[in-house]
Amino acid sequence: MLVLNGIAALGCLVLAGALVVGQNLLNKTHKIAAIAPTPPTSVGGGPADSNTSTNSPDDTGASPAVDTNTSAPAAFPAADPHAKNFLVTGSDNHACPDANTAYPVPPRDSLGERSDTIMVIRVDPSTSRAAILSFPRDLWVKIAGTNGSNRINAAYSVNDPQKLIDTIHNNFGIDIDHYIQVDFCAFTTLVKAVGGVAVPFLFPARDAHTGLNIPQAGCATLNGDEALAYARSRHYQYLDPKTNQWVEDPQSDYGRIARQQDFVRRTVAKILAQGTFNVGVVRSLIDVVQNDVVTDANLTIAEELQLAGVLRTINIDQLQTYRIVGTGVVIAGSDVILPQLGGANMKAILAIFKGKAQLVGAPTQTADTANSSPPITVSRPATAPGTTLPATAATEVVNGIYPPKTATCQ
Repeated sequence: MLVLNGIAALGCLVLAGALVVGQNLLNKTHKIAAIAPTPPTSVGGGPADSNTSTNSPDDTGASPAVDTNTSAPAAFPAADPHAKNFLVTGSDNHACPDANTAYPVPPRDSLGERSDTIMVIRVDPSTSRAAILSFPRDLWVKIAGTNGSNRINAAYSVNDPQKLIDTIHNNFGIDIDHYIQVDFCAFTTLVKAVGGVAVPFLFPARDAHTGLNIPQAGCATLNGDEALAYARSRHYQYLDPKTNQWVEDPQSDYGRIARQQDFVRRTVAKILAQGTFNVGVVRSLIDVVQNDVVTDANLTIAEELQLAGVLRTINIDQLQTYRIVGTGVVIAGSDVILPQLGGANMKAILAIFKGKAQLVGAPTQTADTANSSPPITVSRPATAPGTTLPATAATEVVNGIYPPKTATCQ
């Protein structure tokens, strides 16, 4: 009994020391100013629920018509009282200094600061559930604090998320509780820390713009640089087995969002599988937090640990991923996407992130023809080397080229 008590006491002492060290490390996270509360919601929650009229937004600042009926569907129960929204952006301005030159990040000096990834992660600690809502960077929206409209990523500014936060609130009625900014180095560091992430490719794939090159179908373990080239790919091409021709994913940003969300799911699963006591993973997580992550000042250590706890206990299969759907149009000579928020499925999804519905029982996103391009039909192989695929027909209608959720690497 004395020996056991001694071991227990020593364990408590070590744990206390680890918590002190952990707190000191989290205290070194780069902090920016506290984000301002979003303004009172305007009529109908501020966002437009249907932008299909000919009165499209343009550079003069005209905004879509507001649908005043934005209440959550009656089938949804009351919202989760403790759930919070985290706005996460992926900065494309700072490449890792030791990044492989075969996967270059093009300079953006002439375009200013931009974000390749904009997503809201809703986390409910009470049920250990989370959901992700992605925003295509070409969404044409009214930019907060201006008299005009532009792509949503024009509202992004490094270390200053307030304009983007207000833009999301004004156009979609979503309030933001906390902000996390991650640059490319964090992404590559995490992937390297877990020894790469396996992705089941149903077809050979490539993207000359990012350097992605997957010469054959099957399970490929992507290292940090390859994963970055994959996640950033907007000109993703696949080799159609039926025609033996390279075909570019016509869904562009929607296809990229689907691949990003799938990769996030597989990366989180890999981190959880390796365990929180893996020294290499923990060391890399510490490096990422200290060097490559920026958060708002109000994101306390307790809330960071709470977020980590939810991600640690979450069932990856229950992680719902969504995107804002829209219609591709040309405005001022540029291809952009007009948000389409009037559909029942999109309204049900937004109700969750607006805090009007629960994460438990959240709907899946249905195929919507109001995307930037119509759905496409692809030839589906029955299998691919090293992968486990669900039984499918010879062809499949998809919105973008990405691994099926049920496809796994053996």
